[in-house]
Amino acid sequence: MKRYKLKLSILLVLSLVLSLNIFAQDTTKTNKEVIKEIIKDTIPNAPKIQFLTTKEHFFGEKKKGETLDYTFEIKNVGKKPLQIYRIQTSCHCSTTEWTKTPIEYGQTAKITIHYNTKDEKEGNVRKTFLLMTNASNREEVFYFKGTIK
Repeated sequence: MKRYKLKLSILLVLSLVLSLNIFAQDTTKTNKEVIKEIIKDTIPNAPKIQFLTTKEHFFGEKKKGETLDYTFEIKNVGKKPLQIYRIQTSCHCSTTEWTKTPIEYGQTAKITIHYNTKDEKEGNVRKTFLLMTNASNREEVFYFKGTIK
């Protein structure tokens, strides 16, 4: 039964990775490379992500043209090292920086979002980010939201 759940879980992750073409790509790794690493890292006692900051950052009202920076903080609460493979963004207006080295059990890491509002329409905005890792909760979605004036 555990093998069936593991295989089903891998298939679900693979199908999600392949269907994410609606997100802008962070080209540090190809989908095939990410899939290979996800399969390789499917092990018992896998790492697990815990967000230490809220998953939805509200930046308030900002003037069009401003660049906003915010750092999300995560912690590995699993038993194996956590590796961040990719962070996909919902637009080309955002870039990301993150810890590239494995995050050991109990350690924290930072994910910094740089959001440029120069091409945004005025009004409410919500930007989506997809964190892809080797953790048991392989993918985590987090957000930026606010109002552009």
